[in-house]
Amino acid sequence: MQLMDVVTAYLYGSLDTDIYMRIPKGLKMPEALKSKPCDMYSIKLKSCSLDVNKDPFRPPAHNDEILRSEVPYLSAIGALMYLANNTRPDIAFSIILLARYNSTPTKRHWNGVKHILRYLRGTNDMGLYFERHEDAKANNLVGYSDAGYLSDSHKPISQSGYVFMYGGTAIS
Repeated sequence: MQLMDVVTAYLYGSLDTDIYMRIPKGLKMPEALKSKPCDMYSIKLKSCSLDVNKDPFRPPAHNDEILRSEVPYLSAIGALMYLANNTRPDIAFSIILLARYNSTPTKRHWNGVKHILRYLRGTNDMGLYFERHEDAKANNLVGYSDAGYLSDSHKPISQSGYVFMYGGTAIS
């Protein structure tokens, strides 16, 4: 007898070979020797199954076609990363999410880039505003932090974040 552990994500994936199991001595289950039809389950499980044989570098199967080379996706991501690193940290998270698809960007990703560009156009007159306070406590530097365990559905890692405020304005 062997011990077998199955990760939930792979329960309903397709296998290359058939797997047979022996019933332990003393346990009588003649119906367990029959193969159960899975047609009644297939519609429900196809939406949540993980396709182990799928190539992660190919475009998604749901008719999203890869952008042509005329679309300046990579140069737009590079320019937005420059902005995020130097003057606009508020767009950094969105840019990093879109940069994951640099090898096979689709129209959906290009629409995300255009959405960020519209956001930048709408917020170009915003900036840091520091009020002058006579009270010394109001001008103190204050920091806040937060962490999340497995909060990103795309990557199984933990995330943390922080903000430092001076005079009621976020500076980092």
